[in-house]
Amino acid sequence: MVLLAENDETNLVKLAVPIVPMISDYSFGNPAAMTTEERDFSSTMRKMWKLIAADFEEQKETPYLFPANTSDELLVKFPPTIIIESEFDIFLTEACRFATRLRKLGRLLELVVFPGEDHTSYSLPWCSGFTLYQDVMQKIFREYIHSPIQLK
Repeated sequence: MVLLAENDETNLVKLAVPIVPMISDYSFGNPAAMTTEERDFSSTMRKMWKLIAADFEEQKETPYLFPANTSDELLVKFPPTIIIESEFDIFLTEACRFATRLRKLGRLLELVVFPGEDHTSYSLPWCSGFTLYQDVMQKIFREYIHSPIQLK
């Protein structure tokens, strides 16, 4: 989305739906300020980010690696967005912070948080969050994909 916003091409995307998004350098912060779930996975996430980046030290301040570093001037160009999260997900804090920024800029349609669920429970058919996730996605398609989107 960052590159699309930079190129004024976000009109090509009707709706962005990041699901449990990895979007910031939050896992590099102070573990004492993290939830248990975030703290338990912070070491793994730091390693993951360093694997994703071609040159972590060079890229760590850019929005290309961490979209949460995107300026408000570019965020306002993002397509309408619905963020989906789980209550005990390791990315909940950063997703909520990003949602707050998008909401203030008029780009957030909804922040959906599945109560009582963790990082992957929405995607596994035998977990309780699976049916709820399917229902939410059907609603998103009915209300936003197959209908005109009304930003607030």
